[in-house]
Amino acid sequence: GRYSVKSGTSMATPHAAGAIALLRQYKLLESGTNLTAAQAESALRSTGKNITDTRNNVVIPRIDVYAALLSLDTSMPVISIVAPTPANATRTNATSLLMNISASESLGNAFLEWDNGTKTNYTMNRTGDGTAAFFNQSLSNGTYAYKFYASDLAGNSASTAARTVTVDTSVPQISVSSTANGSLLGNTNIS
Repeated sequence: GRYSVKSGTSMATPHAAGAIALLRQYKLLESGTNLTAAQAESALRSTGKNITDTRNNVVIPRIDVYAALLSLDTSMPVISIVAPTPANATRTNATSLLMNISASESLGNAFLEWDNGTKTNYTMNRTGDGTAAFFNQSLSNGTYAYKFYASDLAGNSASTAARTVTVDTSVPQISVSSTANGSLLGNTNIS
């Protein structure tokens, strides 16, 4: 466990080179774009924390690679609706529904828009790196429209198509007519 302090351009150069390599690789994987050195430098400068050198009062940014990477992220997350979320146009007698989504990347926020005549947005609980869930309880009979919205850590947003689910807890009425000897007449009603 010994350590020592080193400073100067000999120590800063490998850090800056590594930061640029990370940003260039990220952009290549994200969109197939070859980031130029000037673009990488601009991202590092614009997102760094300004530090004043007390020896000469020169202000320079201390790089923040993660912030620079987020500034380059232009891709919307891809949202997938996953089980046990009901399929579109489902009819159910359940009065509680668990609504789940997953995304192609880490989520900053996720919302469920629930519409039973009045649109209400619910914040979903993030349940993992790219997943979120919302438990909708005490549903009354009726048809509900719903849609999911999510944004990634860089603020890029996406939404799903609208879906519907119908809650119907009414008990079916069945009537069967029979004769006195127990034979069945042709009269059967189910509603």
